[in-house]
Amino acid sequence: MTGFFTNLEKQWQLCKSGPLYNLKGTFYFYLGFGVLLLWISGCNFPGGQNRDIPQIQLTIQNTLPIKRVNVPIVLSLAELKAVASNFSFNAYLVVSGQAPVEVEIPSQADDTNYDGHRDALVFFVDLEPQETKSVRIRYAPDNEISVTLGFTPRTRAGIFPELGGFAVLESEWAVYLLHPNGSIDSYGKKTKGLFLDQFVRQRRTPSASDEEILTPLFTAEAASNGPGFGLWDTETGTLISPEDQRDYVRIVADGPMRSVVQRIIPDWVLSSGRTVSLTSTYSIYAGHQWTEHHIQTQGLGDGHRIAIRLPDRGVAPVRNEKDGWVWSWETEAQTDREMGFGVIYPADGFETFLGSEAGNTILMKPDQHDEVYYRFATALGVEEEVETATQGMVDSVERRDQSPPDEKEVGVATQQTVDGIERPNESPPAKKEVGIATQEAFEKYVQAMATEIQTPPVIQFTPQETKE
Repeated sequence: MTGFFTNLEKQWQLCKSGPLYNLKGTFYFYLGFGVLLLWISGCNFPGGQNRDIPQIQLTIQNTLPIKRVNVPIVLSLAELKAVASNFSFNAYLVVSGQAPVEVEIPSQADDTNYDGHRDALVFFVDLEPQETKSVRIRYAPDNEISVTLGFTPRTRAGIFPELGGFAVLESEWAVYLLHPNGSIDSYGKKTKGLFLDQFVRQRRTPSASDEEILTPLFTAEAASNGPGFGLWDTETGTLISPEDQRDYVRIVADGPMRSVVQRIIPDWVLSSGRTVSLTSTYSIYAGHQWTEHHIQTQGLGDGHRIAIRLPDRGVAPVRNEKDGWVWSWETEAQTDREMGFGVIYPADGFETFLGSEAGNTILMKPDQHDEVYYRFATALGVEEEVETATQGMVDSVERRDQSPPDEKEVGVATQQTVDGIERPNESPPAKKEVGIATQEAFEKYVQAMATEIQTPPVIQFTPQETKE
C-alpha cells in the first residue's frame, strides 16, 4: 500500500505542474484519491476481493438517565496509538452503525501542541439515556500523504485587531472576543450561522444601512467589572489581570467541529516578585454556545488562586457550589433585551464564592496538574422560532447540518455517499426548534451541563480488529 500512496503523491505533483496543469496527472490523482476513500470505507476492489481494513473500535457509554446531545469526544493520538501502534491521521474515517448501513461521523484532527503533527481527534455523538454507542475509526497506516475529508465549517477562530481583542471564537450560536486583560466579550445570534467575517467587514467599513448580525450581550472594558479571569492575591484580596504582559497568541484550530485559541504568558512577574507562567486555552464547539477555558499554570504557589469573574450588572446570580454552576438572567433596561450567562466548573476545584461585594468572583484552586477548567455560556432571549436546536448537533446519525458541502472538497470527497457510508449532508431537514431563549430553558441548560461535566461519558477501547 505504501507504493500506492507514493505514486499518488507523484501524480499530485504532476497535477500541479505546468501552466495548464498535467491532465494525465490530474486524472490519476483523483483516481487514486477515490481508491483511497473506497479502501478505508470498506469497499470491494475489482475482482471481488476484500481488503483487510485496520480499525479502532470503541464504545461510548452514557451512565446518566438523561439524553445527551452533541457530546464532544476528544481522543489523543497517544490513546489511539496505545490501541493501534500504526495508527495515522493521514487517512482516517470515523463511522457508527452496523454494516451494511454505516454512517460517517464528521470529525477533525488537530495539532494541539503546535509541532506540525496532528495529535487529537474530535467528533460528536448523541446518546440516549444509559446508551452505549459503538464507534469505529478506520485508517490507512503508513501512508505518505495526508488526505482530509471536508465538512461544512461550523466554527471559526481568528485574529482581528479592529475588534479590539487579541482573538475571537465563533460557533453557529455565539461569538466570544478575548481581551489581553482577561475579560471576554460575548455576542449572541438570532439566526444560526457563521457571521464573523461579515461582522469584521462592517467594523472596517461601517454603514448606516448595516443590519445587526451579532448582538452584544456581556461586554466590559476591564476584567474588574465584567466577565473574564485573572489571578487572585489571597493576602491582599485583589484581582491581578493578565494585561501588559509579554505573551504569544496562536490559533491552534480553526476547523468545522471546533476552534481553539491559545495565549501563552511565559514570565508573569507578580508584585511579590514571584514569576508565574500561564497558558490560557479557549475552545468553542460546533452546535454549542459556550466556550471552554483551560488555564495551565506553573509557579502559582499557595498565595494565589484563579479568579473567574462574572458579569457585575447588579443582579445577584443563582448558584450551587456543590453541583458546580452559577447563572443569571436579566433584562437590559435600555433595550429590553433579555440575556443570560452561566459558569459551569468541576465542583472539586471550587474554593469559594466572593459575592457581589467583590463583583461576583469564583475562586478556583488548580488541580494536581496545575490546571483550572470551566465553561462560560451566554444566551440571547428571542421570541421567534429559530432553525435547529441551539445545543443540538446534528449528530452524524440523526440531525446533521443542512448546509451544502464545502466547495474546497475534491473528487469523491464531495459525493453524498462513499460505498454506502452517508456523508453529513444526507440527512432529512432539521426540525424547527426554539433555541436557548428563555430563563427557564437557560437554567435547565446550565444545570444539565454541570451534570454532564461531573459525569462524562465512559470511553472504552476494544482490541484492534480488521474488517474483512
